[in-house]
Amino acid sequence: MAGRIKLQKLNRQIHLFTSFFMLIFMLLYTFTGFVMSKHEWFPHGPAAIEEQTYLLPFTADTSHIEQLAEKLASTYDLSGRISHAYTWQKKLEITFNRPGYVSKILFNQKLDSISIKKEKKATFGEISTRIHRIHGFSGGPLYVTWAFLLDLAGLSAILFGTTGVVMWYRVRKKFWYGWFFLILPILISGLYFFYLY
Repeated sequence: MAGRIKLQKLNRQIHLFTSFFMLIFMLLYTFTGFVMSKHEWFPHGPAAIEEQTYLLPFTADTSHIEQLAEKLASTYDLSGRISHAYTWQKKLEITFNRPGYVSKILFNQKLDSISIKKEKKATFGEISTRIHRIHGFSGGPLYVTWAFLLDLAGLSAILFGTTGVVMWYRVRKKFWYGWFFLILPILISGLYFFYLY
Protein backbone atom coordinates (compact mmCIF):
# COMPACT_ATOMS: atom_id res chain seq x y z
CA MET A 1 0.00 0.00 0.00
CA ALA A 2 2.81 2.40 0.94
CA GLY A 3 4.56 1.63 -2.34
CA ARG A 4 1.38 2.38 -4.26
CA ILE A 5 0.98 5.75 -2.51
CA LYS A 6 4.61 6.65 -3.32
CA LEU A 7 4.05 5.71 -6.96
CA GLN A 8 0.93 7.88 -7.12
CA LYS A 9 2.83 10.78 -5.54
CA LEU A 10 5.70 10.36 -8.03
CA ASN A 11 3.17 10.31 -10.89
CA ARG A 12 1.64 13.59 -9.70
CA GLN A 13 5.07 15.21 -9.31
CA ILE A 14 6.12 14.17 -12.82
CA HIS A 15 2.82 15.54 -14.14
CA LEU A 16 3.35 18.83 -12.30
CA PHE A 17 6.99 19.51 -13.18
CA THR A 18 6.75 18.43 -16.82
CA SER A 19 3.89 20.90 -17.20
CA PHE A 20 6.15 23.74 -16.03
CA PHE A 21 8.94 22.84 -18.43
CA MET A 22 6.54 22.27 -21.32
CA LEU A 23 4.75 25.57 -20.69
CA ILE A 24 7.88 27.62 -21.48
CA PHE A 25 8.23 26.13 -24.95
CA MET A 26 4.49 25.99 -25.61
CA LEU A 27 4.26 29.73 -24.99
CA LEU A 28 7.16 30.37 -27.39
CA TYR A 29 5.78 28.11 -30.13
CA THR A 30 2.23 29.35 -29.66
CA PHE A 31 3.40 32.96 -30.00
CA THR A 32 5.65 32.42 -33.02
CA GLY A 33 3.00 30.15 -34.61
CA PHE A 34 0.40 32.90 -34.09
CA VAL A 35 2.68 35.43 -35.78
CA MET A 36 3.10 33.02 -38.72
CA SER A 37 -0.63 32.33 -39.06
CA LYS A 38 -1.57 36.02 -38.74
CA HIS A 39 1.33 37.27 -40.86
CA GLU A 40 -0.71 40.18 -42.24
CA TRP A 41 -0.83 41.68 -38.73
CA PHE A 42 2.96 41.87 -38.39
CA PRO A 43 5.79 43.30 -40.50
CA HIS A 44 6.85 40.65 -43.02
CA GLY A 45 8.76 40.50 -46.24
CA PRO A 46 12.41 40.44 -47.30
CA ALA A 47 14.93 42.50 -45.38
CA ALA A 48 17.02 45.23 -46.99
CA ILE A 49 20.23 43.76 -48.42
CA GLU A 50 23.67 45.33 -48.21
CA GLU A 51 26.19 43.90 -50.69
CA GLN A 52 29.95 44.42 -50.80
CA THR A 53 32.79 42.81 -52.75
CA TYR A 54 36.19 42.01 -51.23
CA LEU A 55 39.49 40.60 -52.44
CA LEU A 56 40.31 37.60 -50.28
CA PRO A 57 43.38 38.22 -48.08
CA PHE A 58 44.07 34.47 -47.93
CA THR A 59 43.86 31.41 -50.18
CA ALA A 60 40.45 29.74 -50.09
CA ASP A 61 40.76 26.03 -49.37
CA THR A 62 37.41 24.60 -50.51
CA SER A 63 38.37 21.07 -49.47
CA HIS A 64 37.67 22.08 -45.85
CA ILE A 65 34.50 24.20 -45.97
CA GLU A 66 34.00 24.40 -42.18
CA GLN A 67 37.51 25.74 -41.60
CA LEU A 68 37.13 28.17 -44.49
CA ALA A 69 33.80 29.40 -43.09
CA GLU A 70 35.34 29.93 -39.63
CA LYS A 71 38.16 31.94 -41.19
CA LEU A 72 35.65 34.08 -43.11
CA ALA A 73 33.60 34.57 -39.95
CA SER A 74 36.58 35.92 -37.99
CA THR A 75 37.80 38.06 -40.91
CA TYR A 76 34.46 39.69 -41.80
CA ASP A 77 32.69 39.55 -38.42
CA LEU A 78 30.03 36.98 -39.35
CA SER A 79 28.16 34.56 -37.13
CA GLY A 80 25.36 32.00 -37.24
CA ARG A 81 24.68 28.48 -38.43
CA ILE A 82 26.89 27.62 -41.39
CA SER A 83 25.71 25.95 -44.57
CA HIS A 84 27.07 25.84 -48.10
CA ALA A 85 25.96 25.05 -51.64
CA TYR A 86 27.05 25.52 -55.24
CA THR A 87 25.10 27.75 -57.62
CA TRP A 88 24.11 26.68 -61.14
CA GLN A 89 27.28 28.47 -62.26
CA LYS A 90 29.24 26.15 -59.92
CA LYS A 91 30.21 29.01 -57.64
CA LEU A 92 30.60 28.26 -53.95
CA GLU A 93 28.13 30.01 -51.64
CA ILE A 94 28.50 29.91 -47.85
CA THR A 95 25.62 31.09 -45.69
CA PHE A 96 25.70 32.29 -42.07
CA ASN A 97 22.19 32.04 -40.71
CA ARG A 98 20.68 33.35 -37.48
CA PRO A 99 17.04 34.23 -36.79
CA GLY A 100 18.01 37.92 -36.71
CA TYR A 101 19.97 38.05 -39.94
CA VAL A 102 21.40 36.08 -42.84
CA SER A 103 24.74 36.66 -44.57
CA LYS A 104 25.63 34.99 -47.87
CA ILE A 105 29.15 34.80 -49.23
CA LEU A 106 29.50 34.09 -52.95
CA PHE A 107 32.93 33.21 -54.32
CA ASN A 108 34.02 34.07 -57.83
CA GLN A 109 35.31 31.32 -60.12
CA LYS A 110 38.96 31.95 -59.26
CA LEU A 111 38.25 31.90 -55.50
CA ASP A 112 40.23 35.12 -55.03
CA SER A 113 37.33 37.47 -54.32
CA ILE A 114 33.94 37.25 -52.62
CA SER A 115 30.65 39.08 -52.59
CA ILE A 116 28.98 39.36 -49.16
CA LYS A 117 25.24 39.97 -48.99
CA LYS A 118 24.07 40.97 -45.51
CA GLU A 119 20.55 41.54 -44.29
CA LYS A 120 20.45 44.96 -42.68
CA LYS A 121 17.42 44.18 -40.49
CA ALA A 122 14.96 41.30 -40.76
CA THR A 123 11.30 42.02 -40.05
CA PHE A 124 9.64 40.89 -36.82
CA GLY A 125 7.46 38.42 -38.69
CA GLU A 126 10.42 36.88 -40.50
CA ILE A 127 12.45 36.52 -37.28
CA SER A 128 9.47 34.83 -35.57
CA THR A 129 9.13 32.40 -38.48
CA ARG A 130 12.84 31.51 -38.33
CA ILE A 131 12.72 30.95 -34.56
CA HIS A 132 9.68 28.71 -34.99
CA ARG A 133 11.48 26.60 -37.59
CA ILE A 134 14.89 26.19 -35.90
CA HIS A 135 15.80 22.51 -35.78
CA GLY A 136 18.83 20.25 -35.79
CA PHE A 137 21.97 20.01 -33.68
CA SER A 138 24.43 21.69 -36.04
CA GLY A 139 25.61 25.29 -35.63
CA GLY A 140 27.51 25.38 -32.36
CA PRO A 141 26.76 25.21 -28.62
CA LEU A 142 23.70 27.48 -28.65
CA TYR A 143 21.98 25.47 -31.38
CA VAL A 144 22.87 22.17 -29.68
CA THR A 145 21.44 23.45 -26.38
CA TRP A 146 18.30 24.67 -28.12
CA ALA A 147 17.76 21.34 -29.87
CA PHE A 148 18.35 19.47 -26.61
CA LEU A 149 15.79 21.63 -24.79
CA LEU A 150 13.29 21.06 -27.59
CA ASP A 151 13.74 17.31 -27.22
CA LEU A 152 13.19 17.65 -23.47
CA ALA A 153 10.03 19.65 -24.13
CA GLY A 154 8.76 16.89 -26.42
CA LEU A 155 9.55 14.26 -23.79
CA SER A 156 7.81 16.41 -21.17
CA ALA A 157 4.69 16.56 -23.34
CA ILE A 158 4.64 12.75 -23.59
CA LEU A 159 5.15 12.31 -19.83
CA PHE A 160 2.58 14.99 -19.05
CA GLY A 161 -0.06 13.26 -21.17
CA THR A 162 0.81 9.78 -19.91
CA THR A 163 0.76 10.71 -16.22
CA GLY A 164 -2.49 12.61 -16.76
CA VAL A 165 -4.12 9.52 -18.24
CA VAL A 166 -2.84 7.41 -15.31
CA MET A 167 -4.33 9.84 -12.78
CA TRP A 168 -7.65 9.94 -14.63
CA TYR A 169 -7.77 6.15 -14.95
CA ARG A 170 -7.74 5.81 -11.16
CA VAL A 171 -10.97 7.83 -10.92
CA ARG A 172 -12.50 6.87 -14.29
CA LYS A 173 -15.76 5.67 -12.70
CA LYS A 174 -16.35 9.15 -11.30
CA PHE A 175 -15.25 10.96 -14.44
CA TRP A 176 -16.51 8.49 -17.04
CA TYR A 177 -16.72 11.19 -19.75
CA GLY A 178 -12.93 11.23 -19.77
CA TRP A 179 -13.14 8.35 -22.24
CA PHE A 180 -14.51 10.82 -24.79
CA PHE A 181 -11.58 13.24 -24.33
CA LEU A 182 -9.13 10.36 -24.47
CA ILE A 183 -10.47 8.55 -27.54
CA LEU A 184 -11.52 11.55 -29.66
CA PRO A 185 -8.01 13.10 -30.08
CA ILE A 186 -6.60 9.66 -30.90
CA LEU A 187 -9.23 9.17 -33.61
CA ILE A 188 -8.77 12.66 -35.04
CA SER A 189 -4.96 12.26 -35.07
CA GLY A 190 -5.26 8.90 -36.80
CA LEU A 191 -7.68 10.25 -39.42
CA TYR A 192 -5.42 13.25 -40.16
CA PHE A 193 -2.37 11.03 -40.41
CA PHE A 194 -3.98 8.70 -42.97
CA TYR A 195 -5.54 11.62 -44.85
CA LEU A 196 -2.24 13.52 -45.13
CA TYR A 197 -0.24 10.36 -45.80
